[in-house]
Amino acid sequence: MGAGNLLSGRRDSNSGPHRPERCALPGCATPRSEGLSQARVAPRAIRVERDESADPVGHGLDLDVVQEPVGLEDLDGGVDAALDPCAEGVGARALERLTAHAAAAWANVPGQAVIERDPLRHSVRVADQPRRRKWVGWQDHPYGGYRCSVASRDEIVAFLDDHLDAGGYPDALPVGLQVIGAGDVRRVATGVSASLELFERAAAEGAQMLIVHHGLFWSSEPRRIGERERARLRCLFEHDLSLVAYHLALDAHAEVGNNALICRALGLTDPVGFGVHGDRTIGFLATADPPLSLPELLDRVRAEINPEPLVFDAGPEAIGRVAVISGAAAQDVLPAADAGADCFLTGEPREPVMAQAREAGIHFVAAGHYATEVFGVRALGDLLARRFGVEHVFIDVPNPI
Repeated sequence: MGAGNLLSGRRDSNSGPHRPERCALPGCATPRSEGLSQARVAPRAIRVERDESADPVGHGLDLDVVQEPVGLEDLDGGVDAALDPCAEGVGARALERLTAHAAAAWANVPGQAVIERDPLRHSVRVADQPRRRKWVGWQDHPYGGYRCSVASRDEIVAFLDDHLDAGGYPDALPVGLQVIGAGDVRRVATGVSASLELFERAAAEGAQMLIVHHGLFWSSEPRRIGERERARLRCLFEHDLSLVAYHLALDAHAEVGNNALICRALGLTDPVGFGVHGDRTIGFLATADPPLSLPELLDRVRAEINPEPLVFDAGPEAIGRVAVISGAAAQDVLPAADAGADCFLTGEPREPVMAQAREAGIHFVAAGHYATEVFGVRALGDLLARRFGVEHVFIDVPNPI
């Protein structure tokens, strides 16, 4: 097929200005050629939005079907009729009507749906798979090929700030977006600690955004840009790479946080908050059911976290409760014992902890600062890949500490 015969939303290189009668893009309302308007392809997502700023009283609902081909006219009208225009949101009954009508009007629309709520856009999304982002180049066309999904940098950061409640934890570094890079993101890289090596490897991976647990600009570091800082920033700027950092908020999160994920990896259940920092907790006290012996627990630690943990075996034979705080939290061994833990797991030790553990009668396990904090950033990258359709690569820069 020659270039002049391709249907796309861009200007036709062989025929002058864009010809709307030939446009195959879903958002174009102009008449289409007869063959395209009757296309029958399953939509990838159905999004129902309420624009509160534009309609503060009526709460009108608007349907947007996100998919590649066109031919959605019948589904549009039917779903509009299935929704209550005065509803405050998309409730369970409205969702049932929406899904049922979609299944009836379009035989290959999945009958089950998941809901994604986006408070930043005042929207509820009903979908059978993650949101498709905009496309770049000729792959906008249904028959195009590169399929390189693009998401907004600012939209990603706003989602992460809100999802992690990043501002709710007093921290020693600025959290969220630390260094601004490309506005459009196709690939997200994640890693534990900011370093020139990590920046160079993220750039080599073709990432537009790098998310780390330990970022730049710590309050304990000199507040000047020396040669080391200059080299790091030069790498980020030259490759248009955004740097995003989440520290304590990522330790504490109940779904994608380091400590919650460690509990799950070790088979611990019923976690409750532990390890007070300010007015929040950043760790968890979880249950081993049935209780474990220390060798059994260490087998799990070696398999899931670090093959060579440092251990002070000063606790009871049966371990029923384990306190977990990733990173450098050895100072919490005594609060862990006071809270009823039989074992305290953290990343790295400090000199007094051996005697403290022995006197308190609690096992102490240091599984590595780095090794206990790979969990959160990796989970964040996977979350963004599912939600925004971007690519994710975790970059491992092993550290024995």
